[in-house]
Amino acid sequence: WLSKQSVLIQGGLMNAVQSCLDLYSAMLATPGTKLMPDSKGDTVLAPDDPVYRDRNELCNQLFAFSFVWSFGGNVDSATQEVFDTFAREAMETLLSLPKSDTLYDYVVDTQTRQFVSWKSRRPEFKYDPKTPFFDILVPTVDTVRYSYLMETLLNIDKPVLFSGQTGVGKSIIMNGCLQKNKDTMNLALILFQFSAQTSSARTQELIESKMKQKKKNTLGAPPGRKIVLFI
Repeated sequence: WLSKQSVLIQGGLMNAVQSCLDLYSAMLATPGTKLMPDSKGDTVLAPDDPVYRDRNELCNQLFAFSFVWSFGGNVDSATQEVFDTFAREAMETLLSLPKSDTLYDYVVDTQTRQFVSWKSRRPEFKYDPKTPFFDILVPTVDTVRYSYLMETLLNIDKPVLFSGQTGVGKSIIMNGCLQKNKDTMNLALILFQFSAQTSSARTQELIESKMKQKKKNTLGAPPGRKIVLFI
C-alpha cells in the first residue's frame, strides 16, 4: 500500500519498519511510561488478568502511535487522510481509536491510557521582548507534536530527520526543541549549515572544533553530556 502513495522522501519499506520500531522503543522508554509488572514467584496469571489487559492496552496504543508516525509520517498532507483510513481499518480490532479528526491529531497519555488531542498539550504563548523577532516561536499543534517526536527519539539516542517544504519552520522547531532541552537532557549542540561548497574536510573540522580532547588522539563530548549534530 505505502509503495503506491505519494511520499516526501523515498526511504524504502525496511526504513519505515525500523523507524516504527525505534519510535515504539522510544515511547516505552519515555519517562512516565509504566507497564504493569509480571507476578512474582511461580504464580501464573490468567490471560484476562488485569495485569495483561492494562499492559496490552497501553502497548497497543503506543504501537498505533508509532505506526502512524513512521509508516504514515513520510506521506504528504493530501495522503494523510487516506493513510488515516487505512490505519484505522488495520488496527480497529486491536484497540479503541478516537472517532473524530485523524490519528495524526492525537498522542497517547500513558498515565490515563487514553488518546488525547495535541491541542490539549499546546502551551500558552508568552511574549518575551528580549527575543529577536525571527527567533520567536508561537506554539501550535505542529510545534508541539514535532517537538515531542524529536524529544522522544533523542531520549534513546536515535537520529531524527524532518522533511518538508522550504519555509515551513522545520529549522526553527528543531532548534527551539534543542535549546529548550539541552540542559535537562545534557546535550552539547553542534549547529552548522550545508551548502554546495561544504566539503567533508570542513565538516570534520567544524565537528572537531566543538569537541573536547579526551586523550592525545581522542575527542568527545564535554563530561556528562551527549553531542547532537543539527544540520
